Amino acid sequence: MTRYTSAVDAVRAAYLRNRHTFYRCEQWWPDQPFWHRRHTGPTVLR
Repeated sequence: MTRYTSAVDAVRAAYLRNRHTFYRCEQWWPDQPFWHRRHTGPTVLR
């Protein structure tokens, strides 16, 4: 189970990095809460 958890954590981390990269490219309505949250970087959840 530990290897599975590590693999899932790695996939999630890659997803968050990619999401952050793509959302940073988007410049629509930067002062709106939705976009502001996406421009502040990934949130670590546990």
